[in-house]
Amino acid sequence: MKSLEIKRQLLSECIGRLEEKVRTAKEAMDEAQQTANAFKGAMESRYDTFKEEAQALRNGFARKVQEVGEILAIMRQVNIEETDVIGVGSVIETDKRCYFVSTGIVDDEIEIDGRTFHFVGFRAPIVQAFRGIRPGETVELRGAKFKLIKIW
Repeated sequence: MKSLEIKRQLLSECIGRLEEKVRTAKEAMDEAQQTANAFKGAMESRYDTFKEEAQALRNGFARKVQEVGEILAIMRQVNIEETDVIGVGSVIETDKRCYFVSTGIVDDEIEIDGRTFHFVGFRAPIVQAFRGIRPGETVELRGAKFKLIKIW
């Protein structure tokens, strides 16, 4: 499989996983809101905070929906192209692993064409370590050495 096809598939998978995170957070937000709405009556004591806790939980999920939604919007604008510069949408291939520079909240890996790719954010230490490095050079990160094979 060609590198552009792999990158398109990686981006598509990343977007799909982000959409799933948004969907899951929305469902949890709606459930927390229903729980808060189902609680009838006034508090029996100052320690009876069930409704407020359910509302706070709903607000937390609403923030997550917004945050992941913003990242999703950015990822939908990524233009996949051939490159030898590290940026969102590029792949860093090392002697140990392949990294797809996207977002750090997609925490799984994916196998494509017999290779395993790890999703990492642009500000991840491994990404920053390879900035300005040429193929064949080695970087050390947290006691491990990584040899850069190629950026694509």
